Parts: sequence; C-alpha cells; structure tokens
Amino acid sequence: MSQSDKLPAEEEQKLTGLVNLEIIQYKANLKRQGSTFDPNTVEILSIVLRELGEITFNRGVDYALANVYTTAQAAEKLGVSKRLVIRLAHKMGVGKKVSESVFIFTNRDIEVMENRNRVAGRPQENP
Repeated sequence: MSQSDKLPAEEEQKLTGLVNLEIIQYKANLKRQGSTFDPNTVEILSIVLRELGEITFNRGVDYALANVYTTAQAAEKLGVSKRLVIRLAHKMGVGKKVSESVFIFTNRDIEVMENRNRVAGRPQENP
C-alpha cells in the first residue's frame, strides 16, 4: 500500500478495533467448538481483515470523490452558468457551500436542479 493509500489515523484506530473484535470473537468460537487456537490463523485473519478494511475505505473515498461536482462541473453538466447553479442551490436547498462561489453537489442535487421548473421569463402578476 502506498503512502497516499494510508488510512487517516482515526480510521486506522477504528479498523484496528474492529479487527481485534473479530479476532476475539474468532477465539471465542474456537473455544466453544473445542478447537485449538492457532496463532498463525489469527495472524492471517488479522492481515486479511485489515487489508479488506483498507480497500473498502479507499474504494468508498474514491466513489465519493467520483460522485461529487463543483459549481463549475454542475454548471457544465446542466448546461447553465455557474451563477444560475448558485442561485438554484440557494433556492432549492441543494449542495454544500464551500465558499461564496463554490458549492459541492451530489448526483441527487444535480438531478433535483435538472427537474426544476423551467418556465422562462417573469412570473405573471396576479390580477
């Protein structure tokens, strides 16, 4: 695993706790079954669980990053200006504001903005 794939410290602690819990449960199951404890099996189990946790975490991060859009990307995807995307975000309550002119949007946010009421022009005055 490269340095860039390293888990954040908080996630590393969570993973270590989960791996240790699984090993404790494994040992308890062996004891209930009357089987003998094999340290090599526990070591292999620990390695596999840790690698699985790291892969799952990194895929989740990759998936999340692949499915978010900046204001500019949302504007391009919707075929409108960045300014309109910001107005829609405020009006429709979608996206997360990062700075004054930058929001982050999910696929669902883009979908909501795509399905907006597109009546052009000024609203008619009520008589």
